[in-house]
Amino acid sequence: MATFVANDTYSRVMYEAFDEAKQIGVSTAGQSFFGNPANGSTTTFVPDAEVGDIDIIRANEKTAALIQRNSNIPRIISGQKNTAENKSTAFARTFPLSEEEGDITSDQLLKRVPGEPLVSSFTREQRARILATRHHLEHQRRNVRLFERLAWEVLLTGKQSSILATTNTDLIYDYRRNTSNTITVAVAWNAGANVVIMDNIDAGCDQMRKTARTTPDMMIVGNTAMSAMIKDPTFVSLANKLVFGLAEIGAQYPVPAKYQRYVDAGLEPRGFVSTPKGRKIWIFTYTDGYDTDAGVFTEYMDPKSALLISSNARFDRMFGPGETLPMDPARAQFFQYWFGFNPQAGAMPMNIKNPNGLIVPQMFMFDAYGSANAKTITIRTQTAPLFVTTQTDAVVKLAGLIP
Repeated sequence: MATFVANDTYSRVMYEAFDEAKQIGVSTAGQSFFGNPANGSTTTFVPDAEVGDIDIIRANEKTAALIQRNSNIPRIISGQKNTAENKSTAFARTFPLSEEEGDITSDQLLKRVPGEPLVSSFTREQRARILATRHHLEHQRRNVRLFERLAWEVLLTGKQSSILATTNTDLIYDYRRNTSNTITVAVAWNAGANVVIMDNIDAGCDQMRKTARTTPDMMIVGNTAMSAMIKDPTFVSLANKLVFGLAEIGAQYPVPAKYQRYVDAGLEPRGFVSTPKGRKIWIFTYTDGYDTDAGVFTEYMDPKSALLISSNARFDRMFGPGETLPMDPARAQFFQYWFGFNPQAGAMPMNIKNPNGLIVPQMFMFDAYGSANAKTITIRTQTAPLFVTTQTDAVVKLAGLIP
């Protein structure tokens, strides 16, 4: 039996029927690096401008200068320039736009929907709400997968496409990551001889110290690269077997609290290693992915690479406006009547890992419109995401791990 809840901001139609789409969890591990308030990262909503202003921050590690005492020379600074704020680059980018639509036709409203009781049938308005809710929640699930896809693109490349799979550089937003932060290793991790995995990790840490002035404390390893890592005898002999958990993290070595955000969002902790230079790096893997338009499952994380990341780095996210006229009272009443919830604050999607703080209604714009012949209602969901590695050099990619 279906239960129709009151028409308030988060109203939704609930009905008792199995729906495979609701059983599919939508992971948010890549997104969890952006907008993390624990390290000062921000989430900004820009409802009335099509352009977002972005600042990329860089630092230096210069020392103070010494001057000669009791000198009559007004100022001796040994070539040291006057102090100034950390270097930063400011630029503006047009918000990309995603738009998902779903049609409800008049003939659909005359047919029984899944979960509808045989004895007491629904009205056409009730069926419209059920169908609209299915469209609405699927739009949001697809959008959250899009967010995840874009977040991993930024982490892996330092760039974000405004159109998926484009090769037009004008449509690819470059966050100016240092090109040397992508390190192609000299010997693949599955080469069987002369493999120096620990040295590769230390080299990545050295590079981050040089460009971002910080040290990574976590590494996300692609699944194929992880398999090679744990099979390499030299690496295994160097790694502390008590803390490099090939099976699980035990009570003796729990995952530190600062990583729980990422674990809740889908990262899988594997343990930690201490490098020859004394860096303590927590190791994670990530198995989730998305289906392409051709139905091919594709992992978000490159399976043949690894990412060194500082969990203290600031990575921001911004969400721009949709592309419709402002909601007027007549359209809002139309949406409220047919679908049972406010078009500017729709129902949250189900089975999203760690939604609190990561996925919020303000990311989405909802509206609907009817056809001229009054036979079709189209519901629409728009979103306009930008994921910005503000401390852009606080990610180092180890590439070429697997040929």
